[in-house]
Amino acid sequence: MKKVLALVLALTMALLVGVASAETEETTDLSGMKVGLCTATATHGFNAELITHAQNETARKAEEYGFDYNIVTCADSTAQVNALETMAVEDYDLILVSAVVGDDIAATCQEIVDSGTKLMVFSRGVDGVDAPQYMGDQYGMGQTQGEYVVEFFQDDLDAGNTVEILFFYGDDSVNSQERAAGLQDTLDAAGITINQTFRGDWSRQTSMEQMENWLLSAETKDISTIRAIVTQDDEISYGVMDAIELYMGTADLSNIDLMVSIGSQRDYLNKYDMYAETYGMALAGLDYSPTYCIDAIDMAIDWLA
Repeated sequence: MKKVLALVLALTMALLVGVASAETEETTDLSGMKVGLCTATATHGFNAELITHAQNETARKAEEYGFDYNIVTCADSTAQVNALETMAVEDYDLILVSAVVGDDIAATCQEIVDSGTKLMVFSRGVDGVDAPQYMGDQYGMGQTQGEYVVEFFQDDLDAGNTVEILFFYGDDSVNSQERAAGLQDTLDAAGITINQTFRGDWSRQTSMEQMENWLLSAETKDISTIRAIVTQDDEISYGVMDAIELYMGTADLSNIDLMVSIGSQRDYLNKYDMYAETYGMALAGLDYSPTYCIDAIDMAIDWLA
């Protein structure tokens, strides 16, 4: 049975490993100390907002504590390794890192930690590094998406009907991999099949092209088997929606009952009624705010103080 309206707003709490927030009655003077912030470039809306909040909070803390700071954004792992190595040579007292791809910078991060410099990872994880990490429960996000899909199609599953979905992931980062694992494990346990997987690169344009290519190349009978679309970010969802809204082919898309995203941005929320009325498709969004990075910055500065 088709469920026309659906909404899930689940706030995934940030996870702190290894750092305790210091409670002080007066501000410690950190004049002469240097703090470095090294993040991935803003390739999509969530990351752009996260970087803005992190920059603003670092600037606010610098004014309060008196330390110097430098913020570097990196388009790829090579640039990030170079930036981190430069910060290490320039004797930064604290380095905060949001990885482009965690595995690519793990060795450099560990070298910085071994040198005695305080390093904290936030937002995008880096495995195998002896440093505190503050980030969302990425596996839990994918798991929550999967649980919602299972619940949505429970009647079909109970009746022995096949449920297949399309999955659009972000990239090869730890966050994206963990979200994908949480989703995959949950769907596998329920007997739901991921028919095809697409890399969206957190990009509206790339995701639109991926969806367009699939709609144009897939057999009509194969399109008709898809019951849901799951994405890892609203920016990816916008691209998928663009392709759906521009589609002029003969395949009937009314079999796609559900789209599940992460972010719950206003533009995504505003499409709920239109998609229910035009396509008979329910939209579900997992709420994940980039403002949580403010807590990561505050805890790191308290650690330095």
